[in-house]
Amino acid sequence: MAEFDYPTLEIDRTLTQVVKSIDPNIFNQIKKYFEEKLFYLYENKLELTLIINAEIVISDAIAYVKNNKSYLLNLSKSPFLKLFAPVWLKQELEKKIPEISKKEKIDENKFRSAILTILEKINLVESMNDRAYKIAFNMIGERDEKDVPYLALYLSIKSHGILTKDKDVSEIQGIKIWSRPGVVGKVVSVFEKGAFSFFIIGKGLPLVFRALYEIFILIIRSIWEIVKLIETAIYTLLKKGIEAISKFPEWIKILIGIGILLLILSDKGREFITNTLQSFAKTIINVLEWFYDAIKNVLNLIAPLIEIGMITLKFLFERVEETIVTYKNL
Repeated sequence: MAEFDYPTLEIDRTLTQVVKSIDPNIFNQIKKYFEEKLFYLYENKLELTLIINAEIVISDAIAYVKNNKSYLLNLSKSPFLKLFAPVWLKQELEKKIPEISKKEKIDENKFRSAILTILEKINLVESMNDRAYKIAFNMIGERDEKDVPYLALYLSIKSHGILTKDKDVSEIQGIKIWSRPGVVGKVVSVFEKGAFSFFIIGKGLPLVFRALYEIFILIIRSIWEIVKLIETAIYTLLKKGIEAISKFPEWIKILIGIGILLLILSDKGREFITNTLQSFAKTIINVLEWFYDAIKNVLNLIAPLIEIGMITLKFLFERVEETIVTYKNL
């Protein structure tokens, strides 16, 4: 995975925390959503399928007994990983339990219990292709016959490789080997982040756009309401003034007309009218400026959210792309 700059690094950390906290049952639904909406193009499931051998199980079981930590058990919670092994695995492990327990100085019963717990997460296959078994025997049978069932199973089913540290198996040409569970964990993490990112883009993005739409509509509506309010106030003031004047006696109307005419004709009158109109206009302008500042402040608050939103969206799309590329390279 490429290195990220801040705030992308923070987004990645947050995404990792969210992904790790999702219930596996819910994640299985997210996985199905990804496969139905996008991965059907590959006519396959978004899964890493591996054959696992005894050595890896033993190593993990020892860590589980000694440190109460199991990488395999943790990984197996993810619906993006499927582990397979020939049924022969149980027999091989049973033979090695007493010897390994003594060598590692751990309780045999606890060691057996740890192995059984791990085996519950592995799909044991009883039968496999006879032709595949013969090919596997020709490849490795003379060096180590107990590895034949694992290689035969790999050749029988559609698998992405064998999880093993066995040098005899790793030296065979054309066999994909996964030597460390940690590498498996990275691929599973890519799949988890990619599927969840696609789910967020598909399900969450329309809601985000709707929310932004509602915010901008609210701003536009507020501006329009302010304009209508000012228009109504001016109209009402003029209408009420005209209605009030219309009810005056004729002689008062004449006096008002003469007074207005004198105001217009006199310098002080014109100055009074001008100042009054300017004051009224200034009041309106002050109201509009206040409203403009309020809208500007709202937009200033929204702008960083939109910016980080676009960065996050780009990051999510990159995780989906990374998932597809990783799957293709398997």
